[in-house]
Amino acid sequence: MSSVPPSSTRRAIRFFAFWLGLGVVLGPVVGFLSGARTLGEFERSVAAGVIFMLTIGLSSEIRIGSVLPRAVPEGSLASARAIIANVAIRIVLTLFAMLVAAVLVNALVFPGYLRDVRSMVGTTLYVLAGTAIFTAIAYASQYRARVRADEALKARADAEMRTAAGIQRALMPRPRDRDDALLIAGRTIPSRVIAGDFFDHFEVGDGKLAFVIGDVMGKGPPAAILAAAIQGMLAAFTSQHESPSVILGRVNDALRRRMPDSRFVTAILGIVDSHGAVRIANAGHPRAIVTRGDGPAIRLDQGGLPLGVWDQSGIVDEEIRLSPGDGIFLFTDGVSEALDPHGEDFAEWRILELLSGQRGKQPEQAIDALLTAVEEFTAGAPPEDDITVVALKLL
Repeated sequence: MSSVPPSSTRRAIRFFAFWLGLGVVLGPVVGFLSGARTLGEFERSVAAGVIFMLTIGLSSEIRIGSVLPRAVPEGSLASARAIIANVAIRIVLTLFAMLVAAVLVNALVFPGYLRDVRSMVGTTLYVLAGTAIFTAIAYASQYRARVRADEALKARADAEMRTAAGIQRALMPRPRDRDDALLIAGRTIPSRVIAGDFFDHFEVGDGKLAFVIGDVMGKGPPAAILAAAIQGMLAAFTSQHESPSVILGRVNDALRRRMPDSRFVTAILGIVDSHGAVRIANAGHPRAIVTRGDGPAIRLDQGGLPLGVWDQSGIVDEEIRLSPGDGIFLFTDGVSEALDPHGEDFAEWRILELLSGQRGKQPEQAIDALLTAVEEFTAGAPPEDDITVVALKLL
């Protein structure tokens, strides 16, 4: 039964095979360029090549195993200073190895070799050229390995982001059926793969429906994680049948205890019953818009500070009543601050004007109309901020 040689033995075999083979190949070539023509001269050239290559290979092993770790701190091999130090050490050790090899060749193969200036200069040039080639190959190989590692890391990160985006989409609530007295729909368009905006709606008993929209400062995974946490808190606190302002106050208290001071959240939370009575509270978010079946769309008045900014948020409830055909429209600032090619923002007055012309339309239709208008306004440019809209209508 055969056994596998230990790693040190395999490394030694590879070392001798590589450098010995290199010496056997390059020795006759250099000998020919130096004037060797007879079989004996080529044999001595092979011997000299083997001596030179094994000695230079040994110096390379010493550089990698002993000198370089002491000269260059661990983890900084890719820095400019480390590269210069590595190249300098390689040249110095290679030249020293060449001198040692020249002494051995002079003693064992070509007596008088050290006194032959032409041979010494030629050998030095060949060795330096070889060193330059090996150095270039080594750094090209390292660069290629780093590129491949970066590409693999990016591919994994992209796959994880796509998975997170799929989970985020799955967590978004479905539109309410057309058979309900209250219709509601929402949509989010992330500026990146996943969004820091969120919306939700859920029944809270007694025929009431809670609806919420929020915007976490920032974009990408950090904002999305915080958005999911806040969404969960709102669902839990709303089940306690308190007013929207009290619920948002509880979320504010939780965020003040746990969230970094550099982040904040804007949100609107409303609770509506099947008869159209609405209590709604605003925490620093763009004002909700009420669409009337028999009149123009209007903005609500009340607002407060964003969540997570101050211990006292100053959030209050606002009460309105919807008649059949009326609705409420919520949006994040990604809609109102969308820019056209000239740098002008979409602005809330355009939202009011568009929604005033959507009387009688279902929530999904009103959302489609607004998002189409924003896309045309921005000339199809990708959104710079997350866009979220929620539309509610009382039948």
